Amino acid sequence: MRHTWLAMVVCMALGAVMFALYVDGGGTTDVSAARKPTATPGGDCIRPNKHFCPRTSTPTVTPTETATPTASATSTDTPEPTNAPTETPVPTDTPEPTNAPTETPVPTDTPTVTATNTATATRTPLPARTFVGLSYGDTAICAPSSSPISVSAALGQIEPSNSPTGTLTFVLRNGDSSQPVIYTNVVNVNGIGTYDVLTDGDNPGGYRPQVSGQYNWVVTYSGDTYNLPTTSYASQGVPDC
Repeated sequence: MRHTWLAMVVCMALGAVMFALYVDGGGTTDVSAARKPTATPGGDCIRPNKHFCPRTSTPTVTPTETATPTASATSTDTPEPTNAPTETPVPTDTPEPTNAPTETPVPTDTPTVTATNTATATRTPLPARTFVGLSYGDTAICAPSSSPISVSAALGQIEPSNSPTGTLTFVLRNGDSSQPVIYTNVVNVNGIGTYDVLTDGDNPGGYRPQVSGQYNWVVTYSGDTYNLPTTSYASQGVPDC
């Protein structure tokens, strides 16, 4: 009894399955055909059966990571045109022409002449200033006279220096320098001292006046290397006798 009931249940279940396959398979009784769902090119089943045509899910495509391009040193962006005027480059370091004459190079390797055996220069002292002091001879003379008129010259140095040399020149006129010379005597100098026209020189003795007048003496020292020249004056009046 129990086996009979179990067999009936199995038959009923098998019949239900066959009916479902028939409906899903479009009326065919071919179980194998019912189990084979027909797929469209898009992948969908014709008359899909939930038992034999599994739902296909859209494959998920994982995007492949695209490598970020490395930035180039040179920008590839095209610059937009601008209306700014293009600057003309100014030439640099261009020398301006000048009218200056070209300098002639100085020749080199010029032999240098060196003086040898040069004597050491000796410092020459400055010449000393001198003076001549005049003294009259006989002042009590009248013209015409047989006695001479005369002067003596005392030569000296204002600054000490070498002993003076040179000459003393005695010149006599009756009147001013426009009158002719009536007496001259040149005396050689040999150091500091007094020189007299009566006893010294190349024309000693003085002058004997024959007419009255104002007789003027000019005595000049010539000077030398170490003594400066100098001049002195003296005047003597001679009345008529």
